[in-house]
Amino acid sequence: MHSPRIDLRVPRAFTSLAIGLAGAAVGASVVPWMLSLVLQAPVQTDVAWLGALSTGAVALATAGWVLRSGAAGHPRAVLAWFAFAAAANAGIVLFGLGAMMGEVRVALFLAGMAVGGAFAAPLGLVFGAGCIPALRDWVHLHRNPSWYGRTRLFATVGGWLVVAGLLALALADDSAAFRAAVACLTVGVSAALGALAVRSGGARWIARVASNRVAGWTICSTEDVDVPVGLARWTARLDPFAGPPVVLCRVAVDGRGERSLSPYLCVPAELVPS
Repeated sequence: MHSPRIDLRVPRAFTSLAIGLAGAAVGASVVPWMLSLVLQAPVQTDVAWLGALSTGAVALATAGWVLRSGAAGHPRAVLAWFAFAAAANAGIVLFGLGAMMGEVRVALFLAGMAVGGAFAAPLGLVFGAGCIPALRDWVHLHRNPSWYGRTRLFATVGGWLVVAGLLALALADDSAAFRAAVACLTVGVSAALGALAVRSGGARWIARVASNRVAGWTICSTEDVDVPVGLARWTARLDPFAGPPVVLCRVAVDGRGERSLSPYLCVPAELVPS
């Protein structure tokens, strides 16, 4: 008896890591440009690595906090947190640059937040705005776990990584920034294509069940079986725009040959061939 390749887990870690990777790619390209603009002088090549590590870590931490605190469902809160994080990141970068030159001073961090924040905070707003679709899909999936919602989240995050990678690639001026941008693009394309493949594969599997070509599984209407409240809460709507769902059921036959149905998942009727 084959099991369906349908996963309803909510991938919070993947969402946070993806936003962190996008931050690293953008930071590796933007930080050297921003520092040269503020300092009115060219900066060292190592600054790209510093920008990637700092911006990536700050973006990862901010995304994790936004998801844990419940702010992900409020766009204004998301923008405020990422703007603040960008200003703090400017202070971290300037502090790190000073440390690279042998000057370890808290004043550098404060100066970075005050001066660099004027340039970084607007960039943080732009970055946060780009994260909103992925965070919105995560919130929807968290509240209504579903197969379609999960694949949509992966596709959205993949698309965001592609956009961030292309932006970073356009601004890259050294090998470090170029590598970070290529890594971001690679993960983004892989996530988007993987989501489409899983969604397509699951739809084909359900179509095979509906055609009675998978032993031990069948499709029933919601009138034929009693759907448990817990199952209905978790999987009743795979797509907010889909019609009434049908029920994917396991089929069991006891020793007397009597057939019993065990509801497993509700699926959109549109996936079942007529």
